[in-house]
Amino acid sequence: MKPHHISSRSRGFSMMETMISLAIVASAIAFAMQLAQTGADQAAGRNNADALSSFSQLAGQFFISNRTAMEKAMDDGTDADKYCKIGVASDGSGGTVARSATKKTCAFDATLLLAKGVWPAGISTDAFGGRHVAIFRKIYDSSAQPTGSVEALMVLASPDGTLQPAAQDARKLEELAASQTTLGGTGGLIPVGVLGDCVASRTSATFQVCGNGWKVNLSDFIDNAELTTFANSLPN
Repeated sequence: MKPHHISSRSRGFSMMETMISLAIVASAIAFAMQLAQTGADQAAGRNNADALSSFSQLAGQFFISNRTAMEKAMDDGTDADKYCKIGVASDGSGGTVARSATKKTCAFDATLLLAKGVWPAGISTDAFGGRHVAIFRKIYDSSAQPTGSVEALMVLASPDGTLQPAAQDARKLEELAASQTTLGGTGGLIPVGVLGDCVASRTSATFQVCGNGWKVNLSDFIDNAELTTFANSLPN
């Protein structure tokens, strides 16, 4: 009886060890899957950053080559249909003029660069569910006199002008963080709600774009109608 009793206890102990081992293995697999997903999100963020960086360089070159004409377009709309357009066909036809008289901005996307021969042939003008847009803004002083400076904000916009409801998403934040790290001081984001001292809130009518050591108001770059579309996508 005694040996049988010892054998029964040993068998029970072995089963418990197996159960504990399975639990540990399952946890390790779950952790590994989480790491793999995090790695995939970070890789997506770096890819996003590379695409934005490439667009920014080409957009900057286009602006430098046409600065005088584009500043004139910002001032009074002259030739805005040549330099400030989005959604342009590859032959240069169609599209929508994207110039604000109140904000003194001139915006264009990758389709205009393609039509102007600046965008690489064979490369899609769309990226990651959207299309990059460069918004150039002429700076004026308190007396409404031009300072000679121009600033630019590069964004990933919806080609059809509509936005899906935004929500806090841990994976998206991981992706955006990787993008910011890759872009360095030039990279920024618009939070959903509050992220540190950066705010995008419909309730407070505050819509900020923030990067490493800088912050701008989205309302300085887009008109009220566009800002309303953006605000309505926020949960707060």
